[in-house]
Amino acid sequence: MSCANSGASLLGKTVCYVITRPVNLLVWGVTWFHLFSLCQFGGLRINVPVLLLCLLWWMAAAGYGLYLWICYNRRKREAADVTAERGIMSEAVKWFIKRKDHWQIFMKDKSVVIVDVSCLTAKDKDLLDLKLSAISVLGKRKYRLTAGIFLSVIALYGSFLVVKSAIPYNGTLSWALDDLMHKRSVTFVHDNLYESGVDGILDDIRKKVDLPETLCLATSFNLHFAPDGTIETFDTMLYGFDENGYFTDSYLITYNAARSKKIDVYLHGTQEAVFDIDKDLRPLIEAVSLMPLEETVSAWNGEAHFGILYYGTREWNSPEGIRLLNHRGESRLPSAEEHYFSGYSISVFCPDNETNVPVRYLYVGYQEFSAQESAYTADYYPEETQDYEVNGDPEAADYPGDGDTEGAGDRETYVVQEGDTLWKIAGQMLESPFRYAEIYELNKSVIEAAAQERGKKDSGNGRLIFQGTLLQMPEQKEEGEEAIEDTVS
Repeated sequence: MSCANSGASLLGKTVCYVITRPVNLLVWGVTWFHLFSLCQFGGLRINVPVLLLCLLWWMAAAGYGLYLWICYNRRKREAADVTAERGIMSEAVKWFIKRKDHWQIFMKDKSVVIVDVSCLTAKDKDLLDLKLSAISVLGKRKYRLTAGIFLSVIALYGSFLVVKSAIPYNGTLSWALDDLMHKRSVTFVHDNLYESGVDGILDDIRKKVDLPETLCLATSFNLHFAPDGTIETFDTMLYGFDENGYFTDSYLITYNAARSKKIDVYLHGTQEAVFDIDKDLRPLIEAVSLMPLEETVSAWNGEAHFGILYYGTREWNSPEGIRLLNHRGESRLPSAEEHYFSGYSISVFCPDNETNVPVRYLYVGYQEFSAQESAYTADYYPEETQDYEVNGDPEAADYPGDGDTEGAGDRETYVVQEGDTLWKIAGQMLESPFRYAEIYELNKSVIEAAAQERGKKDSGNGRLIFQGTLLQMPEQKEEGEEAIEDTVS
């Protein structure tokens, strides 16, 4: 006998036999259908149990196939002439494979007979072929070919649908992959607003996320808490910037104590952003740590939930609910003459009872509350001092003190000093810090050029100004206009 059959070849044929059984073809289709359904629509309660059952089925099928292969390999025998095979009855044959020089006949008793057809006469070959033709269609080559095509089509089409569901926004799988790449979950430890404030939230997030110090709002900051100060929910989206004012990343932050004790942070939602001083997060952090929050909500006795809402700077045309808060934690109500308000506003409210008028804290930073004072001198960024050379020489000029001016045409001018901000300059020169935007717009080209000269991408809408920069001041407003500005909080 020259005919040989390797164990590896026999194993492949056994696998082919097992997987092409009708029941396995059905399970194959069910498996891919529920896999696609899970990737596209989710449905864990239905799809996962079915897929687990399918997995168990295929494990059992693999075990059965391994058992058959072992039996076939142990009971393999070769026949040199048809005389030894004339006793083979068609009903004893399970399936067979025909090759040019040899036929493999798989018996129901888990044995395999390899027949060298080159040694057979034409008559004996026809006789054996006749016997094999009488077996079930499941054991024939045409069936196996058809079953193989069915398996391939289902696998290819199923793979296409699964891959398609992984394309962003195309299915549940895409969102799962997005969470894997962009989502970070952080255990929330500092969950009492009275004790830890907003800083506690950021401290917990920084345990897993490289959150920069400079942050501004992309949307709003909305937080709900219980009467004892326990934070129940909060949602916000922040933009982060490095020490040079360059955008680093966006941070979509959400927390719901009813669902999980972890803060979810979604990264890379935005590729580019510019710092907006009107939406700076630092006034919120400072104000919450200073405001008498527990005392404020105690006035709403009987309410089960309270909230904090922050959009950055806001304008109010009514003194209702307005309280002014400075860096010392001192607060005061508006005077009778004040009727227009604008500034960093933190609203404390009852989400379940809109009849309770929200308390709106306007954080005025470093303003001191004196009896007749109406102009602001707030400086929210005292730590941001810059020490840059002027024209390459740090001693090239004597800088005037705060508030010093020099004439330049019909407008007053001001030379930026160490530690200055547009907010501070507007308070000193224009008697209203809220006119800082006018200074920036009037001197935008100068401010941006100074920032670029020092290697900055931009000034962050005037957040970064540099010592020695000459600024022109807007014209003073008429008396009627000044009266409105003097009531700003």
